[in-house]
Amino acid sequence: MKIQETVLWSDSTIVLAWIKKPLNQLQQYVRNRIALIQEQTSEHRWKHVRSQQNPADIISRGQLPEYLQNNPLWWSGPEFLNREKYEVDVPETIPDEELPELKSMVTVSNDDGLLAHFHKQSSFRKIQRVVGYILRFAKNCKKKRAERELGTHLTVSELRQSTETIAYVVQQFHFADEIKRVVTNQPCRKLGNLRPVYVNKLLRVGGRLDRSQLPFENRHPIILPDKDPVVRLLVQQMHIELLHVGQTGLLNAMRQRYWLLNARSTIRFITRRCVRCFRTSPTTTSQLMGNLP
Repeated sequence: MKIQETVLWSDSTIVLAWIKKPLNQLQQYVRNRIALIQEQTSEHRWKHVRSQQNPADIISRGQLPEYLQNNPLWWSGPEFLNREKYEVDVPETIPDEELPELKSMVTVSNDDGLLAHFHKQSSFRKIQRVVGYILRFAKNCKKKRAERELGTHLTVSELRQSTETIAYVVQQFHFADEIKRVVTNQPCRKLGNLRPVYVNKLLRVGGRLDRSQLPFENRHPIILPDKDPVVRLLVQQMHIELLHVGQTGLLNAMRQRYWLLNARSTIRFITRRCVRCFRTSPTTTSQLMGNLP
């Protein structure tokens, strides 16, 4: 008899969800075992079977011999497999936030997947240039050949748009609930004291400077989280480009365009780990006083 198809059954919806996930989204322990399962069952199909129809549950939970002897599920398998056509039990999809053993950084949206790539970089300017060239390519695809931007270097407006795109991705990951509340005119939970406004897909500080003569970016700086690796790369880049300015100067420079949550602690975290600043301002050692005569 020629076998045309092999179907594997499991009553664990969590395991079936793990098998469908890419390996880089799983924790180490589960990833090693799912990798082995995917390798050995790559040509087979996985389907869900209810626990009441799963013969493996009988032996795993234990059963007396007299009951096992007359148990058709154990000897013949599920009844629906005896029919040529049967309906497959489709389990409910488990959201990523409820699926165990997933890496905390991984989510299902495209923006969050892009942010995961950002976290692998070591320079904010590199992220900015990569996003800038991607945005230029997307624009050139919509233009005629004669109108396309073909310069070697990115323009100032392209770099600025790239930075705003990065801020958009970061905000969608950290402030999704706050953005939804601002759009629907509901009170915010975390950012209520900043009176946030949502302008051009960016969450900005509202404040009381709307009627001032300052530029728009100074009146409504972009709100950024404090513990995101991309934001810390931005703070580190500004610290270097401002010639390793001190904590107060760096805070004032950032407030021109960005409103960083817990800014002082984040800036202190970056500046204290700057090797060049440590070399130029080493901590002085004091000698121990000798014993009194």
